[in-house]
Amino acid sequence: MADARALSQTRRPTGINKSITAGNTESPTSIVLNGSELLALNEAQWDQLASSYTEVIFARTTPEQKLRIVRELRSRGLVVAMTGDGVNDAPALRAADIGIAVGSGSDVAVEAADMVLLESFASIVEAVRFGRMMFDNLKKTIAYLLPAGSFSEFWPVIANVVFGLPQVLSSFLMIVIW
Repeated sequence: MADARALSQTRRPTGINKSITAGNTESPTSIVLNGSELLALNEAQWDQLASSYTEVIFARTTPEQKLRIVRELRSRGLVVAMTGDGVNDAPALRAADIGIAVGSGSDVAVEAADMVLLESFASIVEAVRFGRMMFDNLKKTIAYLLPAGSFSEFWPVIANVVFGLPQVLSSFLMIVIW
């Protein structure tokens, strides 16, 4: 329970949506639904659930309900992360945008999942943080290397085309000289 509380209290450093806090006078941004409450939801309520809340947590759900949750939310264009550890959870783990299996779970669930937790649910926060850091580093590397390599190779070609001159160096020689 402490791991789930730490995960739900995560703020912008990882980009996971904020959760509702005590004393919040704004409209709620989070909701927790039990599996038994899913049976009563109609299409309009699913639409409201998908559009009104930034964080939705489903508790005490059966594997069939998990698969229904994934299908309903994905049909509305949302990104869905699903956790599971049993053989029955494998279809929902496979259908979700990211399936998260517990390392101590069944082999079928681990194979169906995109991410396997070896320790606790709090490691999801660390995984998101490291993933975002890697993505930012890749963007910076590409932004640095692409202009440096492209401009030095294309500049002589573009200058020759603009001035109407024949190309002095072939593409092969430009690469070798650079």
